[in-house]
Amino acid sequence: EARNLAKADVIGSSDPYVVVNLDKQKFKTPVIKNNLNPKWNNQQFDLKLYTLGETVDVAVYDEDDVGDDDHLGSILVPVSRIHKLLEGKNGTIKEWYTLGARRETKKKDKNDLKISGDICLEWTWASVQEEIPAAPPSLGKEAVLEMITKVKNVLVEEIKSREDEIVAERQLIQDVESTFRPEYFTYCE
Repeated sequence: EARNLAKADVIGSSDPYVVVNLDKQKFKTPVIKNNLNPKWNNQQFDLKLYTLGETVDVAVYDEDDVGDDDHLGSILVPVSRIHKLLEGKNGTIKEWYTLGARRETKKKDKNDLKISGDICLEWTWASVQEEIPAAPPSLGKEAVLEMITKVKNVLVEEIKSREDEIVAERQLIQDVESTFRPEYFTYCE
């Protein structure tokens, strides 16, 4: 939901919708017509997170019938912040964010002067294990093979993200080793 959005239309108020981006994942809410305090009831997006270094980009727009849609405000939420909010807690967390100007460009948009309002986001953290379906014993061979393929794909993505972290750690170790004299490492062994 959002509140106190800017009035972007000459006649009426605004026709807001939200676009959520994370890496190559993109989601969009339905448009709520003529409303500065819209509620997208139970609108959910399942974002696949691979590292805590990622950032969720949330932008609110006003739908226009003619021309480009107007930008009503944006926020960037680091995944690490979401993780800290939910750490050690079960369930979900709701948090309000103040909308700001577009961050991806320094060019002033004609609509950037109209930015106002807040957006409420609800976060739920799910581990990879919760995403892997359990196969009921009555499934046929094709269904079981399909589930195995899905599990394999989830695990492959998890391994790929961990491989990137391992490569970065190895590079750091090499950098540290090259900084010190080789005799020091020989002595420590």
